[in-house]
Amino acid sequence: MTPSLGRRIVAGLDELDEDARRRLQQAMQAQVKHLIDDLRKRLAEPESLSLRAELLQEYEEAERLAGAFEVWLEDVLDQAAVAWVLGCVFVRFCEDNELIDGLWIGGDDPAAPAEAGMQRWQAYLIEAEHSLHNDRHWLREAFRYLGRLRPTAKIFDKHNPVWRFDISGAAAEGLSNFFRTGEGRVSLRSTTLDTRFLGDLYQESR
Repeated sequence: MTPSLGRRIVAGLDELDEDARRRLQQAMQAQVKHLIDDLRKRLAEPESLSLRAELLQEYEEAERLAGAFEVWLEDVLDQAAVAWVLGCVFVRFCEDNELIDGLWIGGDDPAAPAEAGMQRWQAYLIEAEHSLHNDRHWLREAFRYLGRLRPTAKIFDKHNPVWRFDISGAAAEGLSNFFRTGEGRVSLRSTTLDTRFLGDLYQESR
């Protein structure tokens, strides 16, 4: 949509040059690495014994026994970490381009300011049933919303690793802050709504 009168103008996705896109991709790659480390630690916790057993069974059934389980597991965790990062990218893209009514993260774009995103997050926490929730729960609220929309339903269906792999609350907070106020806060507004850049991010984040 065309920015409303009175909004400050910021460079959108269409205006990012190659250097800016490369820096954004590199920053997202760093986020993926952080999440892989977090997921690895989470999987070693007693609460994750059942999930680790499931993964071991999948590994044995995958007929890829030429490689060690831990090597196979790293690829699985990589896919899960990428899913969390790209999930946030899709949320931000939809927010900045005013494709959805809600606001979960926010960033630099006037259509979806970070301040408003924080206000909604805080309002969510005030509700009694959410008082013990963390940023992971809040991000999943956004993913569920997009999962109910026809254009993004397949992206956030039950097969998406974000539902199976719980990043820690601290990691989720860091991921939220990365997109809200950190290096990932750049506007993803696009006049053409071209999502090819999102595919590029996927390839570069792996």
